[in-house]
Parts: sequence; C-alpha cells; structure tokens
Amino acid sequence: MWGLNKVEEKQIELEEKKKNIDASLKKLDGRFKNGEKERMSKPKNDCVGNDTKELDDGMEKMEERKREIRKQQLELILFLAIFAKFFKFNFFRRINLVTGCYIISVLTNSTD
Repeated sequence: MWGLNKVEEKQIELEEKKKNIDASLKKLDGRFKNGEKERMSKPKNDCVGNDTKELDDGMEKMEERKREIRKQQLELILFLAIFAKFFKFNFFRRINLVTGCYIISVLTNSTD
C-alpha cells in the first residue's frame, strides 16, 4: 500500500497532466485564455492549391490531436476512478464499475 506522500505526489502529477491536456485543448479549439494569441505567418507563395492542401493537412492533424487528447482525458478519468475506488475517497463515491466499463469501451472502440 502506498504511503500518504506517494499518494500526494501522484495526485500532483495527475493535476499537472490535466492542466497540460486542458491547455492543449484550448489551443486546438482556438480558445485562448488571458489574451494569449498564436500568430500565424502568411505563406510566401499565395498559390491557392498549396494553401488548401496545407489547410486540409492542418485540419487533419488537428482532428487527430483532438482524438488523442480526448483519449488521454478518458484514461485519466478511468485512472482517477480506479484510484478513488481503491482508496475509497468520499468525493468519488458515485463512480461505479459501469462508469469504468463505459470508459474502457470508449477507449478500445474509438473510431472518431
């Protein structure tokens, strides 16, 4: 069984992961906080074909990254649910086996 210090370290680590995931989602969705802005440079050649291809490639990469981040979020939720059940935390009392099974099925059958 883990000592209290290891539990606290794991909780801090999980909070950092959640912050990173949230920050990535904000940047992907175009929602920035506290005046953050990403500057996009204009391509040097204004050829329409290249611009649309780059846009399509960028959109495809963005969608792939969104799916990856969503999967990481679900894995984190699953870990927290199992962690809470193991230590019987009061604030996670409503999480049950059905929730964990649903998350596992979403992770394994993800076709987004």
